[in-house]
Amino acid sequence: MKVLVIGGQSQLAQSLKARLIVDDGRLFAPAYQDNAPTYAINDNAIEFVFTNKAQLDITHAYNVQAAINDIKPHIIINCAALTDVEQAEQIDKQSDVFAVNADGVQTLSQQCKRNDILLIYLSTDYVFDGNTSRPYLSDDPCQPLNQYGLSKRQGELNAINSGCRYVVIRTSWLFSEFGQNFVKSMLRLGGFYHANALAKPLNIVNDQRGNPTYAGHLADALIAVVQKNARQSVPSAVYHFSDTVVSPAFLQQQQQQQQHKADLQTQSSSECEYMDVSWFEFAQSIFQFAEIERNSFIPPALTAVSTIDYVKAVGQQAKRPKYSSLNCDSFYETFGVVATDWRVGLKKVIKACAAEAKTG
Repeated sequence: MKVLVIGGQSQLAQSLKARLIVDDGRLFAPAYQDNAPTYAINDNAIEFVFTNKAQLDITHAYNVQAAINDIKPHIIINCAALTDVEQAEQIDKQSDVFAVNADGVQTLSQQCKRNDILLIYLSTDYVFDGNTSRPYLSDDPCQPLNQYGLSKRQGELNAINSGCRYVVIRTSWLFSEFGQNFVKSMLRLGGFYHANALAKPLNIVNDQRGNPTYAGHLADALIAVVQKNARQSVPSAVYHFSDTVVSPAFLQQQQQQQQHKADLQTQSSSECEYMDVSWFEFAQSIFQFAEIERNSFIPPALTAVSTIDYVKAVGQQAKRPKYSSLNCDSFYETFGVVATDWRVGLKKVIKACAAEAKTG
């Protein structure tokens, strides 16, 4: 089986690549043999091929068709996206945003239908308006508040309505060791990369709540989807995957339910503990772990501010949902994975950034 990953420079694609087996310059994920994972590189192996924008631009239909004819993938994972929420509000940028996030998905979907390829499309919690008090289900109504969310929702609909086999995975507040994200921005603004730096105080929004998600955990989830599809065809559906704060008791409960499939099938969403945080609380955790990682680091003073005050101060244009926690039960049940704790990923990212600072 061969998997084509588009948008190879994205933080998710790079996190995925870091989890694969390298064999003679090629990248593989463990396949399954006799219902058990095997690392043998044989006819059952799952090979991943990564392309960047220069190699494959999904806004050009000819490029997409040529790449599919050349690589002959069984699955396409689309990590290509324009994700700058503020830039997407600019009139002169909106056509580019929709060309990649929506029209490009339409092109991929058409080719996937024509060639019987499973399309995995990564989407966002920003398809929701935040006017709820419980984690969003995958079939809840979508009401994007900004152009980025609108473009991603249109991309979802393009995949769903195309007639191709698809898996749409919405995620939230993605961070990793790669690229640009909230964690790395906080560390940069907080002076983490410079010895003895004394950073200015930071104002962080405290009335928007959601779930940070480590891209490495999402990469593991993608591998689980691919592995299941190698064993049996995955049903087309929209899923949610995000990290949470996992208590030991809850993790043990999930693991027990994985061992007793009948119990898992009857598990209700109310039994799952989705612990959301604000951006301010997320920033607090970032600097707490950063101080532990490097004793000499002096974290900046943090001030919790409302969205209204923050918008007034920085001139932010894009509206954002006040609450966007995602209910991931259907993903856990379908693909046999358990909830993951974003704090585990955060520690890994900060450790990697500390090593980067030493060598930089």
